[in-house]
Amino acid sequence: METEQKLSQITGNKFYSAKEKAFPDKFINPYVGKVYKDGSTEVLSVGVERMIDKTAARDFLRKDRDHFLFTVGILND
Repeated sequence: METEQKLSQITGNKFYSAKEKAFPDKFINPYVGKVYKDGSTEVLSVGVERMIDKTAARDFLRKDRDHFLFTVGILND
């Protein structure tokens, strides 16, 4: 399994704090892999955010099917 890396290094965005870490992956957005001190991530919150409208949801399904299906599964549970 990949180890946490600085979000600023993964994204190339210097505005992320050096303390902000994420798991690198093929996420639709590197922020999805952000991990907090308690171990929580942004996986579900970003997934739900992508479901706000049909166009965004369709794009989400096309770009990251696994994350889309995970989010739908959680919302349907």
